[in-house]
Amino acid sequence: MTALPPAGWFPDPETGGTSWRWWDGFRWAPPGWGHHSAYDPAAFSRALAAHAASTRSAGKWFRWTMAAYLVSVFLVVVGIAIAFHGGIHFDHTDPDGTVHISRTFVVMQLVSMPYGLVSWADIALFIAWLYNAGKFADVQRWPAARSRTLGAFSRLIPIVQLWWPYEAIRDLYPPGGRPDVALQWWLVYLIAPYVAFVSVIITTLIAPTVVTVIVVLLAGGLLVVPVVLGWKLIDNVDAMQRAHVPLQ
Repeated sequence: MTALPPAGWFPDPETGGTSWRWWDGFRWAPPGWGHHSAYDPAAFSRALAAHAASTRSAGKWFRWTMAAYLVSVFLVVVGIAIAFHGGIHFDHTDPDGTVHISRTFVVMQLVSMPYGLVSWADIALFIAWLYNAGKFADVQRWPAARSRTLGAFSRLIPIVQLWWPYEAIRDLYPPGGRPDVALQWWLVYLIAPYVAFVSVIITTLIAPTVVTVIVVLLAGGLLVVPVVLGWKLIDNVDAMQRAHVPLQ
């Protein structure tokens, strides 16, 4: 049995070799993508390798800011449980009419400071990772729902930030190559912090302390899930890019 050639760019047999076409090791790239004319294989390979390296670098930082962000969310959850225990009171008035800031307000301000800083760092690294990974896919001429730049920065746009970033992640892959973990991570990454906040607030206000402690611990476990799935997704993108960098 004749062995198939390894994945790489080869003269397109359908054009008589006048253009180049991507061969994935088993089949030719479908019509509409994976084609280049006046193609320099060495330069193309170097460009892909550079974008893959930038993606890996941004991904390493994004892993840790993602973990730090969800840890900060958990600290806010704990702060909510402490501050709202016994009711929500942001100030109190002495018998002489003097108004004082309550412990609730102080605690919430303290725990929200790291949350605000880390959440912006998480967004910035997410955009950097998604942008660099998108440039790799763009060089490959893989189809995308919108421009790679808009897809990455849509994380900052109200309303569309709920869906467009996921589409940008989906478009990091060749057609039909998106793994299930991409959608799983995006949904949990969006939903988990809000579920943690709401469940702890409600429980703190209406349930005994023991129940509140249990719910806080469950919220912490829930917040671990997007970290695990996020790291898995970053690893998957790295592996996919390595598999699609032509041999030099």
